[in-house]
Amino acid sequence: MVMSELPKTEEVLAEHLYAKVRLLCPAYAEKVTGMLVESGREGLLLMLNDDAVLQDRIVTALNTIEDYRSDSSCHGEQEPCPKESDQDRDAVGEVLFEKVAEIEPELSAQITGMLLELDVHTLEKLIESSQELTIAVDKAKSEYLRHCNGEMNSATKTREELGEELFELVVSRHPEKAAKLTGMLLEMPLEELQRVLEESSKLDKAVDLAVKALQEEGEP
Repeated sequence: MVMSELPKTEEVLAEHLYAKVRLLCPAYAEKVTGMLVESGREGLLLMLNDDAVLQDRIVTALNTIEDYRSDSSCHGEQEPCPKESDQDRDAVGEVLFEKVAEIEPELSAQITGMLLELDVHTLEKLIESSQELTIAVDKAKSEYLRHCNGEMNSATKTREELGEELFELVVSRHPEKAAKLTGMLLEMPLEELQRVLEESSKLDKAVDLAVKALQEEGEP
């Protein structure tokens, strides 16, 4: 799994996340992890410490992958693909990542994860044809951004309201750091924020993780 775009601390968290995803979703572990690391440090910590959150995020990622497969699938008969091994896929994945990074460096990990859903035979054809690879990358990027924008648009409707409610709960726990902690927690996806507000145990855990993150950054 390629994590070269991540800061060192996030790379370690991502490797731990991959190990957990592989247990829950072995067939798509690399693709799903590549999408989940987009959550950032706080999101990674939350998924590593809350299996329910991790499972929900995996389901969302799998749905996105399935939507992409449906859009990309060809209608009619297809030639049977040769049997592939994990070694073949890993080798092709490394080459694919390098080529995708040349076309779309900022989203190379996410796009590579989506393209790796295709069979090895198709991936080899994409690697051989820069034109076809560019088309596939553009399509995957559009699908990824559409998914992200959909989450963002739905989140902005109530995020401010949830932020006010969250601040009131955080200030009772850490009054001096309430504003900063609330800002960190508001980076979580909307669905996770709602769960945190509904269960005090989840809120306590999320706040503790945010406090630890501040301490690691050198804040008292």
